[in-house]
Amino acid sequence: MKNRVFAYFILIISLITSCATDTQQEAEVISSKEILPQAERQYDYVEDSVKTDTFQLSKRTEKILKRASSIRLDSTEKLKKNNQLFMPNRLGYVDKEEIYLFKDSNYFQYLTWTFEDSTKTMNAFYNWLDCFGTKCESLRINEIKNVQKNSFVIWVNQQTIHYIESLKTVNRIDWEKILFENNDLGWYYVIHQAKQGAVYWQTSGQDKAKKTVISNESTVFLFFKSDF
Repeated sequence: MKNRVFAYFILIISLITSCATDTQQEAEVISSKEILPQAERQYDYVEDSVKTDTFQLSKRTEKILKRASSIRLDSTEKLKKNNQLFMPNRLGYVDKEEIYLFKDSNYFQYLTWTFEDSTKTMNAFYNWLDCFGTKCESLRINEIKNVQKNSFVIWVNQQTIHYIESLKTVNRIDWEKILFENNDLGWYYVIHQAKQGAVYWQTSGQDKAKKTVISNESTVFLFFKSDF
């Protein structure tokens, strides 16, 4: 009888010990670092490089800006919104330049076209007269009319056409000093129209374009030589 009681006692002790061990094992937390390989993540952050667009001024533009300290470039290109049709753009020029300027609280648009020879220059100019300004007005030789609201000046010689336009006044003499180093460039045509003025044609016959004082700012004068 004693042996049987002792056997039961040993069995109970064994069961208690076994349960305690299982509980301890269930409560043990295994870290994932012990069984999983650890990735060493190193990020190299490279600062984004900012690309700066450099605007290269042409030699002509540099000279214009140097000749008059009051002139600066108009980054807004305000007069570009006029959407004017420039016929010389379509007639085979070999070089073209277009810049927008600001001077004395006034905006200006300046364009110049260079052609291979005088024939192509005159062809471009006469075609331009057939469709001039924002309304594509036709302007005949010696016709007196207003061709556009804004003031402008056009200079034409053997191989180049120069055009400047403004919302206000274009002082022809001042701009000739700014745009051209030597004004004796054999101009065939010089056209000047004041704001909302009329076109007036003046001919000098076979002689070179002679200097004429413009006394009426509401008039356009055209000087041309016809021996080209």
